[in-house]
Amino acid sequence: MNGVGGPAQLPRNLAYLHSAAWDFVSQLVTWAEVLPGSRQAVHILFDGLDLVTTNGFQVQHDLRRMLKYGPEWQVWPVVPVNHGRLARLETWLEYFQTRLLVQLKRREMARLLVGYSEINLVTMQLGKQFGLSWLEGWPKFWLSTVE
Repeated sequence: MNGVGGPAQLPRNLAYLHSAAWDFVSQLVTWAEVLPGSRQAVHILFDGLDLVTTNGFQVQHDLRRMLKYGPEWQVWPVVPVNHGRLARLETWLEYFQTRLLVQLKRREMARLLVGYSEINLVTMQLGKQFGLSWLEGWPKFWLSTVE
């Protein structure tokens, strides 16, 4: 809180600037290892995955462990990826077996994202249609309208 009673204005790239964010990731990995013995499950949103690639080895190691073992530990990471930064994150893509797909106008980006050449995300209708990619293929879904 700031002095006026509202939320303090934080830098947009706080995770990059503030080491406490990376300490949190490390603590989350430790905590997640004990979750399978409990009745708890966690969904965690990591926005800005590309910032991790510029941080130290330990941060990358902890996050890779979370992505690799998270579902086994009942921690389900949700990671949005900006297609413009996809090439920088190529080595991280192997940790995501299930991918939610939306329209991509550049076929090479779609191929990089899903790993097979038959995919065509160009024809998907933005805001109305999405696909789900996993090891067995990629079904398309329509979003229903709510009136």
